[in-house]
Amino acid sequence: MIDDGERLIPIEIKSGQTIHAEFFKNLIYWNALSGERESFVLYTGNQIQKRSTGITILNWRESTMNPGPFESK
Repeated sequence: MIDDGERLIPIEIKSGQTIHAEFFKNLIYWNALSGERESFVLYTGNQIQKRSTGITILNWRESTMNPGPFESK
């Protein structure tokens, strides 16, 4: 979790290079409990995706160069 002062931003960090459905299990559960509509998976692969569940998948290279996805909205 990142606490930006206004809300908690849920983030899962995974060491895998291939996206698996299991990556999203905890985030989907958290989003259902909290009402949060946006969350992130940070992984070692190359793709960047935005899922219909509100989960954004970021590769670690992109996220370290651009903190924008985690900025408060």
